[in-house]
Amino acid sequence: MIVLTQQEEQKQMQRGKKEIRKLSQNQVGLPEKLISKSGWKRAIKHLQTLSKNIYPTKKLEIISETGEIITNTVKLEGNDTSLLNADNYILIFFYVLFYSNLPALSAQLLYIENLSDTELMNNKQGFFFTTISAASKLFIENELLTQTEINN
Repeated sequence: MIVLTQQEEQKQMQRGKKEIRKLSQNQVGLPEKLISKSGWKRAIKHLQTLSKNIYPTKKLEIISETGEIITNTVKLEGNDTSLLNADNYILIFFYVLFYSNLPALSAQLLYIENLSDTELMNNKQGFFFTTISAASKLFIENELLTQTEINN
């Protein structure tokens, strides 16, 4: 397992943010029926409030609300909500997360995980927290693999 310092992770995230801005929703891997006409702007804007809150329960609430905004966006745009499974939520959060430009994301996620009530993590809020955590890790791991391939 590769462990990064917070500074190394921030550098990885910044490099990745530059790359993902060049990607369409299709390139991220979203199924055609889940492509958002709005580019998930409401979800991105809402998730950007994560850093403005200090309480872990409020941060967890923001993540859960972002998941609900994603669900509502799919419904409002007339897309197929039956495709909203964990895999596709990860892809959507992957897209939303890195357009959100959240500082110290891993630290914020660790803070939420360590200080949130266990009961909250065993329901819908926990599902969305796990999903956004997976999206964050997926991005960092892909960046490490890309760098390894370039260096070899």
